[in-house]
Amino acid sequence: MQRDYIFTVFFRCHRSYLVNLQRVREVVVWSKNSYSLTLENEKTVPLSKSRYGELKELLNW
Repeated sequence: MQRDYIFTVFFRCHRSYLVNLQRVREVVVWSKNSYSLTLENEKTVPLSKSRYGELKELLNW
């Protein structure tokens, strides 16, 4: 049960980044194939094209 919680709170947005979804403030679309996430602490992390689709599915967006 706890393992399921970890997978719903944390998301691999890029091969080098794992983010806490509760800390994501916005998804920024730079162009058709370029995305990033802005976190609560104002840091920006990349969001890969393939992970963008996964994130949309996960959030029912």
